Amino acid sequence: MTIDAVQQAYQAQLQQFYGDQSLADETERLLLTGAGPFANHVMPSLKQPENREGMPAAMLAAYDYYAEQIAAQDLGRVDGVTLLVGEQITFGVAVTTDGEDGWIEVYDIEGQLLGAARTYLDQVQWGEREQMRSLVETSALPPELEARLSALGL
Repeated sequence: MTIDAVQQAYQAQLQQFYGDQSLADETERLLLTGAGPFANHVMPSLKQPENREGMPAAMLAAYDYYAEQIAAQDLGRVDGVTLLVGEQITFGVAVTTDGEDGWIEVYDIEGQLLGAARTYLDQVQWGEREQMRSLVETSALPPELEARLSALGL
């Protein structure tokens, strides 16, 4: 399985969730589903030590980072997710803020990073993990994502 295929699978989850035009807005979607784009793939809470056993250390470090930066500040939610891409199990950290944006980091079973992204609704900008994490404090968007959103009128 290629990294592109993994990234496309995660992006497809966002597009499926946000693509339902019958729902008025992101808040209503979250209220109706109770979670977010990865609701069907959310792991038991990684806050609990017993749920962390056997998980890749790099993925747990990503979860802890976003839990401290986002969830602990009451800015949104952080979920550990598992997504089967082809025959490859992937472990993701999905962050959704109280607004319409978020972050995703994806790891393989050994903890190798398969992708890091900044998101806004169903739009995803993949890039370097450090670059994506640097946007947490300011909630800024990468220039490429800003340009795409502007072109879409968002």
